[in-house]
Amino acid sequence: MRRNVTRQISLAAALAIAVWTPAQANADVLTFDSQTVGQVAPDTVITEGLFGMFAFGGASGNTMTIKNIGGTHQNVVVDGNPTDSDGTVFSIFLTDGGLFSLNSIDIANLRGGHSNPISCGFSFRIELTDNLGDCSAFSPATFVTVSPPGFQNISDLFVNIVSHTTINNNFDFAIDNINLSPSVTAAPAPEPSTVLLVCAGLAYVSCGRRKLTALRRGDREGRWTGRGLVAWRKRKASARPYAFGTSGDRGNLSADF
Repeated sequence: MRRNVTRQISLAAALAIAVWTPAQANADVLTFDSQTVGQVAPDTVITEGLFGMFAFGGASGNTMTIKNIGGTHQNVVVDGNPTDSDGTVFSIFLTDGGLFSLNSIDIANLRGGHSNPISCGFSFRIELTDNLGDCSAFSPATFVTVSPPGFQNISDLFVNIVSHTTINNNFDFAIDNINLSPSVTAAPAPEPSTVLLVCAGLAYVSCGRRKLTALRRGDREGRWTGRGLVAWRKRKASARPYAFGTSGDRGNLSADF
């Protein structure tokens, strides 16, 4: 009996842990391969997977542009006007709203140029910012995958590509494979007392069911416990010529015990 109760409590605890464990959302990778090659119309939204991208309209054609470079990367996003230093900005957000996190992003200099000392807001670069104030800037020489710190549980990710492809500057930056994960709102962790109450309640229900099963078995087998004893007394009374409850009957009943 004790072993069964222990088993029921263990099962209840496992169930409680499973119920209150938050689910993990699957990552969504923006590859841009399904997008139309060319410049995105200014101040419009394109979508891919769970996410939308807003192409801010910039001066002199500085608008989000999709370029096909072939190979394994196919479509990438580049600066709409790489001959100036204004840069091209677009934002990323969940189309249904909510928070998400940036896991990684592929960045490159398509001209294979040298790396340039950079910082947020300075020089030719790929710059990532968000609504929480995180900022990371990069000036890669070839294709690399980076996972910048921060950028967790954000509502907006802003990408600024500042290329410059004049004779003396070979900075033709591109981005691809933006790996993002929607955030899952976890249920509040239960108090330890709540978990204990759930376990105790399930164990009590289990014991109650076992007791009820035993009582029903007593009815069938004529055991002298619970309702089985009542049924036995009624059968004894109906088999005798005198009324049940007389002193003689009580004496005979005592003798039978």
